[in-house]
Amino acid sequence: MELEETFSRHLDAGGMAFCVYRQGEPLLRLGGSGLEPDDLTVIFSGTKGLLAAAAARLMERGDLDADAPVAQYWPEFAQAGKEQARVRHLLSHTVGLPYVEDPPPGRWGPLDSLANAQALAEQASLWPEGERVAYHPITYGYLVGELLRRITGRTPGELIRELADDAAPGSSAQAGSALDLWLGLPEDQHHRMKPVLPAPDYAPGADVQNEETVRALDAMYGSTVKVPGFFTSRELYRAELAGAGGIASADALACFYSQLISAEVGVVGAETLSRATEVWAEGTDALTGSELRFGLGFELYDWGFGHSGAGGGLHGAIPDAGIGFSFLTTQMLPSGRDVRAQELVETLRRSL
Repeated sequence: MELEETFSRHLDAGGMAFCVYRQGEPLLRLGGSGLEPDDLTVIFSGTKGLLAAAAARLMERGDLDADAPVAQYWPEFAQAGKEQARVRHLLSHTVGLPYVEDPPPGRWGPLDSLANAQALAEQASLWPEGERVAYHPITYGYLVGELLRRITGRTPGELIRELADDAAPGSSAQAGSALDLWLGLPEDQHHRMKPVLPAPDYAPGADVQNEETVRALDAMYGSTVKVPGFFTSRELYRAELAGAGGIASADALACFYSQLISAEVGVVGAETLSRATEVWAEGTDALTGSELRFGLGFELYDWGFGHSGAGGGLHGAIPDAGIGFSFLTTQMLPSGRDVRAQELVETLRRSL
């Protein structure tokens, strides 16, 4: 089978898992080089897709309005001229707060979500909200996570566990339990973790030459890339770093996205999901020069929607085919030389 051949061709790079589901049923489950479909690992920005789904659920219930001012739910956010910032600006990476100017001190400062959210509430946007788009790699989690907490009184991790419960199918590899989707992993699950291993030449924007862009990246990622072992630490596993600290298996993510687009399951209503996956922002990243296209939190592709993760991960839905998939890896490669997910998705689409 072409998909197995494509997968096997890349196994020398390191641990990989690739799963494909339709309506909660597995169609393909591949693993190798030390990572199996049920293994847990950090999914980095793949977490943002789960957070976007949690936000869409609140819209479905009438508890959140994408066009409402953020300050309607989070009054302190109106500081520093942000009175007119809308929920859609937070979700579509156009609010102009891609880094924390005065972050909490210490090596674990990025894990203090409440302190970082408070700092962002006090901070002025870099540009008028909605005027430009720029990826918010870490602050997206502080901003959207705090917004959801203000509305529900629950942490982002609790909302993701609710999604994991409600999206679990009646019969599959996940039968009888919630999906393995976590933000804040219980101590008794830590033994299941497979650590991520950055390639020697891996770094966010490793191929960037412009000094101004390098400084922007340094501000956006902060100590998350400066502290050795940050993303393999128990501190990170326990925390709820909602922009980049989610933990999951490839099997659970593929199943989740297949359930998300299933009208029979109703994780999010079809009309609400359609609105959340329309184009809300696109263009050249104001800080890095990358080309971006966002819905209300989801990355948008010509095949559908989902979200990528640092080092090569990609998870999403192909709605026309009713397919959910996930490519998860423990071997992080620079984006400039990583074609694993791209080739797998292209092969998958040809096979449908």
